[in-house]
Amino acid sequence: MFGFLSSADYLEVVKSTQEMKEEELQKTSADYDSVYFHPTTFRCAKLAVGATLELVDAVMLGKTRNGMALVRPPGHHSQRNAANGFCIFNNVAIAAKYAQRTYGLQRILIVDWDVHHGQGTQYLFDADPSVLYFSWHRFEHQQFWPSLSESNYDAVGQEKGRGFNINVPWNKIGMGNSDYIAAFLHVLLPVAFEHIIPRTLPQTKCRLSRNSVLCHRVKRTPDSSAGKYFCLMLWRNVSHPNDIWVIMMNILILYMQGSTISLYALHSLEHKFRG
Repeated sequence: MFGFLSSADYLEVVKSTQEMKEEELQKTSADYDSVYFHPTTFRCAKLAVGATLELVDAVMLGKTRNGMALVRPPGHHSQRNAANGFCIFNNVAIAAKYAQRTYGLQRILIVDWDVHHGQGTQYLFDADPSVLYFSWHRFEHQQFWPSLSESNYDAVGQEKGRGFNINVPWNKIGMGNSDYIAAFLHVLLPVAFEHIIPRTLPQTKCRLSRNSVLCHRVKRTPDSSAGKYFCLMLWRNVSHPNDIWVIMMNILILYMQGSTISLYALHSLEHKFRG
């Protein structure tokens, strides 16, 4: 499963930390940015990924409509060949790829709500048009960690994935509710529905209220940009002999302070389009 988004060489490095002494652990940790290995790191990282995938299975198989996986270490800074920013494996990215391969989901939206930019997730899906990555984060004219030019608004993806990466970099600190609501309503929601709802469906006949799907679930926004949320929305459609049924298998993966992932599946939203 880790092979989806981690190289074999990197996996061997992380596995080897289980037998390392303190001096070796410190030396290995120094090869990465803001990472501190422990003999139990690999086991904890596996459990974090496994818990996330278990919850994806539970939701997609209809065993539960929603759930929360309390996991650590986090993931959105982790890259194919490197740990980064306390992240060992990219839990949400692995979950997205797993959902695609296991359940045939065609379009995925990952919303990264974090004080830092999740450059690891961006790198992993940079050329993948099936995954739309959206991140709002502190940037401060590239002075805020991870201090990368690709964390800016002009990083829009590459090759076939061009246009499927959206960064909203905050250049001022202390962004409040109104800032997030504006970005949510005028940037995130429009691109989210354009990405998730198939362009081939007769949308003029759809009874789905776009605002009602997500907006009614937004009670409030955090007062600062340190909320650390991820949102992974999964879409799948099922054909019917006489009608087209769109089942909004929307799974929200919320990532809070590096330790919480919550999945919410809107199984009840089966909207019928008559041909």
